[in-house]
Amino acid sequence: MTTLDPGTLEVRQQWRPTSSRTRWRWPVRYTSIPAVVCAFDVFLILTTAVLAGNLYSSIQEANVDLSRYTMTAIVIAAIFVPLLYNRGLYSPVALVNLKSQVRNILGLWTIAFLAFASLAFALKVGSDFSRGAVLLFGVVGLVTILLHHALRRTIVGPALEIGALRGRRSILLCMHEPPWADDTIQAIARDFVRHGYEIMQFFHFGTDIPKKRVLEQVIAFARGSDVE
Repeated sequence: MTTLDPGTLEVRQQWRPTSSRTRWRWPVRYTSIPAVVCAFDVFLILTTAVLAGNLYSSIQEANVDLSRYTMTAIVIAAIFVPLLYNRGLYSPVALVNLKSQVRNILGLWTIAFLAFASLAFALKVGSDFSRGAVLLFGVVGLVTILLHHALRRTIVGPALEIGALRGRRSILLCMHEPPWADDTIQAIARDFVRHGYEIMQFFHFGTDIPKKRVLEQVIAFARGSDVE
């Protein structure tokens, strides 16, 4: 059992979260992951719509109208991506939950197409869109989005575990009675790393340490660092 020395407020090396010891880091910040995945989803929706439309037109030996396929993709993306984003499903922690991702993507993708159909009916432009092309895009686009998010899970999950993402440089303040076990501190640090924090320093408020002294140490450390 390792205990925290009341005479020092430094974080021991073995207590630092994995991210603090990781030499190699992704060039992408934790907070940038949602925007990156959103952008890829929009790109994939546009691409699959055009490809599915071209494939269907070639099968039917009909003229290719890229503007209609592009318009379909824009409407679907404008409905689907914000729905996914507003539910917090683009956050790194949500991306690693594949079961939740599959369930929500299936539901929201269906809602997006129902909304598109309702909009086309309300504007009386349904006849301008090929049902076969839209249906093919719906299937291909859904599979593509699911594969994309499954791939993100395999990338983001291990990155969270080893702290490869650039997190928000932070200070951890704890009020707990000693002794502190190494595995307890590591568990706390890992949880914060998974949620986008890089713990630069650990300060302990205990009955054997004057609170005023701890606060002075916190202020001094924060002023001389790049803690966010």
